[in-house]
Amino acid sequence: MVEILDVQRSDDGTVTHFTAVPVPEGASVRVAVDWDRRYDHMQQHTGQHLVSAVCDEVLGADTVSWELHARAASQGGSNDVMVDLATPSVNPEQMQAIEQRCNSVIREAHAVRQILVDDSNRKGLLASRLLRGNLPSPDRVKGAVRLIEIEGVDVNSCGGTHLLSTAELQVIKLVGLEKTKGMARLHFVAGDRVISALSGFLTLEASLNKALGCGTADWPKMVGKIQTERKDLAKKGKLLTEEVATAAGAQLAGSVSEGTSDRFSGVVGLVHCRDDADASFLGLVANAALKTNPAALLLLTGGAPLPSSKSAKPGPAVFVVAGPPDAVKRAGPKVAEALGVKGGGRPGLYQGKTASLEKAGKQMGQNIAHAKIAVHDVASSKDAREAGAKVWTLWKNAEGGAFVLAMARILVCLYFINLVVEDYEQWNFMQSPEMVERRKFYPHRIPASRFPYLGLFVFIPAAVLAAVGVQVPITATIMTLDMIYNSSSLIWSQLLMLVRYGQRPNELTVKKLAMLGCVALVLAHSVKDIREKLQNNTYAGLLLGGNVKKEPGVRKSLVLLFGRLLMTLLFLYVGWVQIHRVIMRDWALWSKFENDGVWRKDGHDNNWLLLEFALSLPFAVGYKLPLVSRLLALTLSLEAFTCWPFWVDWPSWQYSAHVRLHFVTNLGVAGGLILLQNFGAGRYTVDQLMKKKAT
Repeated sequence: MVEILDVQRSDDGTVTHFTAVPVPEGASVRVAVDWDRRYDHMQQHTGQHLVSAVCDEVLGADTVSWELHARAASQGGSNDVMVDLATPSVNPEQMQAIEQRCNSVIREAHAVRQILVDDSNRKGLLASRLLRGNLPSPDRVKGAVRLIEIEGVDVNSCGGTHLLSTAELQVIKLVGLEKTKGMARLHFVAGDRVISALSGFLTLEASLNKALGCGTADWPKMVGKIQTERKDLAKKGKLLTEEVATAAGAQLAGSVSEGTSDRFSGVVGLVHCRDDADASFLGLVANAALKTNPAALLLLTGGAPLPSSKSAKPGPAVFVVAGPPDAVKRAGPKVAEALGVKGGGRPGLYQGKTASLEKAGKQMGQNIAHAKIAVHDVASSKDAREAGAKVWTLWKNAEGGAFVLAMARILVCLYFINLVVEDYEQWNFMQSPEMVERRKFYPHRIPASRFPYLGLFVFIPAAVLAAVGVQVPITATIMTLDMIYNSSSLIWSQLLMLVRYGQRPNELTVKKLAMLGCVALVLAHSVKDIREKLQNNTYAGLLLGGNVKKEPGVRKSLVLLFGRLLMTLLFLYVGWVQIHRVIMRDWALWSKFENDGVWRKDGHDNNWLLLEFALSLPFAVGYKLPLVSRLLALTLSLEAFTCWPFWVDWPSWQYSAHVRLHFVTNLGVAGGLILLQNFGAGRYTVDQLMKKKAT
């Protein structure tokens, strides 16, 4: 027996079967339908017709699209059917009404039959109140048009397989609801899938009864007892862990000999405690060791062996830096940087996690010497003022270094690359069979999408070249055209809505304006300024990494001011909207509700926006601009990673792309801010006026 994987019919009527294994040419074959699979599809498909018709009846909402998944192989797996409705929400009472109406129609055993449309019945069908959608024009379709009628309930065009009566559906159960980009998505199962799911739940119930040693009614009592016992065991385990950690810390303190250095006072111990140790255990070990030797600076690792260890395979690992608060504050970030990870903590304790110490070992070996020198140099300072000056110098060197500036350039250009990726995703979606078929019936509502040749072959190469600093005046101009091409219609429509109806623009529109400001900064620092009279007649561009100290001319300063004000508009707008949200929920900083029906917070509602609002005024006037730019870049980056995680499993690719656009826009503006504070903001800032007044 050869499995058929897919069947397709071409325009000329040729039917092609795609098989799991090759079939010899000319061989005689007998084709058989997988009836169990076919009947399951008939139940779910007919169920979709009924659910869509009832939703139209109860909610007045059309079905925009639906999706049928293959039935799960395991018992109890339902793999529900999804129906997207043209309504923003459905409340529980409406859900109950839809389900009750569907099952009422099932019990009434309405006939399900096909109708072939011709000239004799077209007029009557068009006048039928049961007809959903429109019939295609006779001059557009050759041959008969097939409709499926659920007697007295629904008439709809369809070419699929269906049951003969609603009684064969047996039962319909709505199993979920979620929101997806302005629509409500209903999940349901019908017929044998309901029975299968119920059988799975009963089997699970029997297994839990056996495992818990009680009946279903006693589950709450038994689970409560297990939770209590678990808490007791956790307490006992915690006490034993503290005893082991205390003993290990005392042993560590006794094994490290004390000493001093002419550059750094204290003891440094590098110890890998144990493979199953977590950050909490390492913290307990460090506390015990520091009670005996408070001057020690300790680096403890756990969860995986060190690169030189042969005792076990490398794996996820944690590290803890503990000791005097000032020393930990200096050494902790250096260790994290050497390992290529992030970390944090409290005074006297710094911790982090890395995928593998072995993977990070080579990089750490290359950088650890520099970290030690830096820590020792700061520690040998005569007083706090000298130490602070050294720390600030270290930060400035790193911030203005080639790596940081290169990352900032990449962040700005990543936004433009993402725009092209979005265009391609939209084009690819519009090529799906479902959208091609829908476009035939609704050509004005669903226009054809063009392949993004210009984006793939012009805008992306320009963004990549700008990121690496090649021909920046030309590539930055192309990026500007790309920005205008992708954003002008959206920004214009939002402005019209604001003027005509008082409807405020959405956050993404304002972010696009901010990115336009970033592009203005790029152009301002990449186009030749005659007043500067540079020897090579070119300007070290904002994206080139050169730190030009000469004061820009009037024209360039005006462009820089324009770009800065557009970015300020973003911070003012999102901050004011967030303040409004906080006021409307009685000054609560966090919303109690989640969106999308999958327990994810709405990324638009976050309190990083309040910090951006507070920093917007000094940024707008150019007061303490380097510091404010750094803080804004940090806030935008934190917002991107904590509020716009596009890498998680969102309900649809459209919403995932929406989240990704917010993510890259935040990082793009952050990159522009980093470059801005490195290269200056022109003549029209408070900082520049104060500098002139001082001189």
